[in-house]
Amino acid sequence: MRYIVAFFLVLFLSCAPVSSMEVDLSWGEPQSVGIIDGYRVYWGTESGVYADSYDVGNVLNVTIPNLPDNVYIYFVARAYNAVDESDNSNEVRAGKGTILPSPPGSLIILEIR
Repeated sequence: MRYIVAFFLVLFLSCAPVSSMEVDLSWGEPQSVGIIDGYRVYWGTESGVYADSYDVGNVLNVTIPNLPDNVYIYFVARAYNAVDESDNSNEVRAGKGTILPSPPGSLIILEIR
């Protein structure tokens, strides 16, 4: 009996819908002179911390699929050649689903009575 229950539990969990997002990214060619062999996109759930990456080759856009909902994902791109990799591009943030709002801007006192 235990094995039957375990089988149905595994079957149920494997059939549960998985929520995910995909993000289309695009960037421009570097302004400086140099040989570019390709680009890598890096991303993570914290600003400035990139746990994942994808080598997109020598193209200027990519779709990153299967990203989690309900969190912000931070992205940067880097150009590379046989010698080294560039610094990060500007960072962009994407999110879908129920995400905590960003904190408000600076709080100021308007009047004291």
